[in-house]
Amino acid sequence: MTRTAPGMAAEKIRYEILAIIILEVLFGLCALSVLAYQFFGRFDFGFGVISYRFFNITFSLMFMSYLIFGLLKEQQDILILVTLFSLFHLIEGIVIHFWFKVVIHLLILIVVGYHYYRHQTLLLERN
Repeated sequence: MTRTAPGMAAEKIRYEILAIIILEVLFGLCALSVLAYQFFGRFDFGFGVISYRFFNITFSLMFMSYLIFGLLKEQQDILILVTLFSLFHLIEGIVIHFWFKVVIHLLILIVVGYHYYRHQTLLLERN
């Protein structure tokens, strides 16, 4: 079993969190563009201000902001919320055939899974 320096392990974990933040921001920009195109009349996505889709997008943007803030502040258990958020949007993306959304959230889930795997490996190496 190889040992890693504590700084290296912490640096790798920061890269994982940074990757999750970048993917969440990409998803947020995608969601924001849907709202912008709808309101500026570039495309008609078929939803109004009082609709499930509008509520879903705006709530997701607000909740995603909370998740990013929690990731930056290294809040305990924030990755559980990230996982639930991404699972919801992954399933929703599959149902509505929004493949960019599916890919983004699948990548987030892969990075979160890798993060948990690395964290468990580091804990085992310490013992």
